[in-house]
Amino acid sequence: MAAAAALAVVVGGVGSLWSKGREQREAARGAIRRNVRRAGTTVAKAELSDLRVHTAVVEVPYLPRAAKEREVAEHLQARLPVLIVGPSMVGKTRLAAAVVAQELPDAPLLLPEGPTALVDLDKAGVLPRDHVIWLDDLDRFLARGGVTAEMVRLLRQSNWLVATLRAHEWARFQPTDQLRPREWDVLSAFKRVLLDRDRDRPDGDDLRRAIPDQDIRDRINRTGIGEYVGAAQYVQDRLTMGEHDNPCGHALVLGASDWSRAGLTRPVPATVLPRLAQPHLTTRRRSELEDRDKYRDALDWATCEINPTVSLLEPTDAGYQLYDYALDQLATTQRAIPLETWQLIVDEVDIEELLSVGYQAVVNHNVPSVAEQVFRKAADAGNTMAMYNLGVLLERRGDADGAETWWRKAADAGNTNAMNNLGALLERRGDADGAETWYRKAADAGNTNAMNNLGALLERRGDADGAETWYRKAADAGNTNAMNNLGALLERRGDADGAETWYRKAADADHIDAMVNLGVLLGERGDADGVEAWWRKAADAGNTDAMVNFGVLLGERGDADGAETWWRKAADAGHTLAMVNLGVLLERRGDADGAETWYRKAADAGITNAMNNLGVLLERRGDADGAETWYRKAADADHVDAMVNLAVLLDERGDADGAETWYRKAADAGITNAMVNLGVLLGERGDADGAETWYRKAADADHTKAMHNLGALLERRGDADGAEAWWRKAADAGDIAAMNNLGVLLERRGDADGAEAWWRKAADAGNTNAMVNLGLLLGERGDADGVETWYRKAADADHVDAMVNLGVLLERRGDADGAETWYRKAADAGNTKAMNNLGVLLGERGDADGVEAWWRKAADAGNTDAINNFGVLLERRGDADGAETWYRKAADAGNTNAMNNLGVLLERRGDADGAETWWRKAADAGHPPAMPSHLRPRQRRS
Repeated sequence: MAAAAALAVVVGGVGSLWSKGREQREAARGAIRRNVRRAGTTVAKAELSDLRVHTAVVEVPYLPRAAKEREVAEHLQARLPVLIVGPSMVGKTRLAAAVVAQELPDAPLLLPEGPTALVDLDKAGVLPRDHVIWLDDLDRFLARGGVTAEMVRLLRQSNWLVATLRAHEWARFQPTDQLRPREWDVLSAFKRVLLDRDRDRPDGDDLRRAIPDQDIRDRINRTGIGEYVGAAQYVQDRLTMGEHDNPCGHALVLGASDWSRAGLTRPVPATVLPRLAQPHLTTRRRSELEDRDKYRDALDWATCEINPTVSLLEPTDAGYQLYDYALDQLATTQRAIPLETWQLIVDEVDIEELLSVGYQAVVNHNVPSVAEQVFRKAADAGNTMAMYNLGVLLERRGDADGAETWWRKAADAGNTNAMNNLGALLERRGDADGAETWYRKAADAGNTNAMNNLGALLERRGDADGAETWYRKAADAGNTNAMNNLGALLERRGDADGAETWYRKAADADHIDAMVNLGVLLGERGDADGVEAWWRKAADAGNTDAMVNFGVLLGERGDADGAETWWRKAADAGHTLAMVNLGVLLERRGDADGAETWYRKAADAGITNAMNNLGVLLERRGDADGAETWYRKAADADHVDAMVNLAVLLDERGDADGAETWYRKAADAGITNAMVNLGVLLGERGDADGAETWYRKAADADHTKAMHNLGALLERRGDADGAEAWWRKAADAGDIAAMNNLGVLLERRGDADGAEAWWRKAADAGNTNAMVNLGLLLGERGDADGVETWYRKAADADHVDAMVNLGVLLERRGDADGAETWYRKAADAGNTKAMNNLGVLLGERGDADGVEAWWRKAADAGNTDAINNFGVLLERRGDADGAETWYRKAADAGNTNAMNNLGVLLERRGDADGAETWWRKAADAGHPPAMPSHLRPRQRRS
């Protein structure tokens, strides 16, 4: 891809030292000799050992990993710095060498000799062009005076940067929400390629062709190709047995591990190594470190070759370096770094290194006291990043004043992160003007987090244009929070395309909230596949909001099991909405215990929806006290549905005053159901005006039940026009009860056609009262088939009056069996008319016992026709006294047949005055003149 090129020497503009061209060139050549190994060679010609590939103790041909090789090649083709990250001995360097040799076979190779090599070349005015800059184990170059992010950006313009880094080191340098190690700025300038020990194994066919021996292949599959050829098992065995074989030598290795794990990348100085080992030894063993011969023996054990290429501790000019594979193993298994080791390191390192030590202490080892000591030491020495970090630690432990002090010092010294944090602190304290001042200073100095925060502050203040300006600046500079915020702002402004663009940019850069927002936006646009893709990605990344949303999506698609899975994950992670959703799902599935468990968890966390749902569940289970408790908690927290539920419960318990109180609160909050219920309650209490007021409010808010009730109230008041108006509104809105009532009103007004139309609509919608009314109307019109049809529909829907009417209709048609069937159904449902009619029918069929049984039931239930008929039955049996008793009951209740029959009985007994009295009452009530010679039961059927 590129022709060979030499290191360029930049002349001029670098100070008086380079005032003469010849002197400058000679100095540059000297810098190259000191800082570059194998100058001029290419990757294809370089020895693997020059590239720092672990020398194999077992010769195995290179085995390609096609997918990862393509990924690295694409970055090189785009001249992007590439960083291959993976465990030690996974084959990172070997893969990089293979790809570079393929893609850039003739490009000259620059192998920096030490951590400061590139910096020294830069100082000497040496600018590499068209070189492959090889940075194996990139952490070696991140030590004091080493590679900076700015240097990476400068070198990438005309070179190819290839670096590797062990996964443990990558994890060590990860930033937190506020603390960011300076090493991260360098790492983030590279395009990362992850090489996983398990997922990125060589292809099976390639392995078989390269290694015919099945036993060797099996061992490689168990341990990994890099570990097998690099004799990793020998290293592990040495570490495992060292504590017993040579305790002092093993302690030297552990001490060197502490040094690296504390954040130091340079070799351990020889004078420091035995002091690092002491905390890992007993008191008796510590003295051996002071014995020259015993110490030499321990050092020999730690530095002796495990195989021809590897030792645990590797001597260097500057001290001792722990073998990287051993460091990875110890970092995984070793216990906490001893406090005395931390103190030793703090005393030994310089100010720049203190920053790395402090970061590792607080982030990866959870010893904030050490971190605070470290940062104070560096801050007192004037290091602004330490001042900033110290402020972060102080704020975390609640010392806001201390944090402000150090952030002001750092901010005054030009640290933009401190300016940004100071602004955030002031904003939380309510000092928006002070916050804006510091945000602007940091933003003007290029701090993208401050730009984003300034945008958010301006947006909260109503300055959307200003907010957009700063969001765009930060977003254009790569700040993903700003991209997400800009997307949200544009979406609120109606610019869905712009919002999607920025959400996608942020989501593509792994911004989880942007993934969630993008999913929501795509859902509104009907892109179901896009919604699922982004919510699943965010959920897989641990975002609980995405888990909840994804669960909702799956639930809407009918995948209840999938919904439950994601809601459980989110609920287990403490997401309260997921707890509520999970409770609802479990309750629908019949798992009331599971539902109660999750409702309680969310309710205990203060979620009012959960409190209300828990109240409903407990009420269904018969625990009215428990239901009331949770309804009250939710209602007291202004949950309006809980107010309504509490009012209903109190009303059912007879506490009308309490019910009215909560109905009024919910109604005042605009809940139309509460307005309707309050109207019903006031109506029952005789306050018709109050009822009308609340019905009207709810009806004006389009509540159809309120319209219906208002119509009924107006009708009772004699305002038929008002009733018709509201019933029509409710009927037009689909309220079938209003349709039926409107039909009744129209019939009374003589509009039979209008009545029929509305009854048919209501009947077709399933209203059984309308079916019965329609049947009656059709009967008056002579449509017997229509009558039967609608009575049957209503009867089949368990309308008991329809059952009675259908029975009467069938009896008149001579279908006694059909009539008996429907009378019995209605009678079994408690209808006394049906009981009476059934008695009459059974009497005609000669079933005296059945007659007596059903008339007695109807009589006991207060049916006056049955009471009268039962008197007739007794009189026929010769029980005149019993007959008189039952006649009097029915007559006193207003039954004119009974009055007439009682008069007949009294006349027969010689009580002419009594007979005349009851006949007059019957006549006054409209009963035709009595005919004493025809004593028979009046068979009233309706």
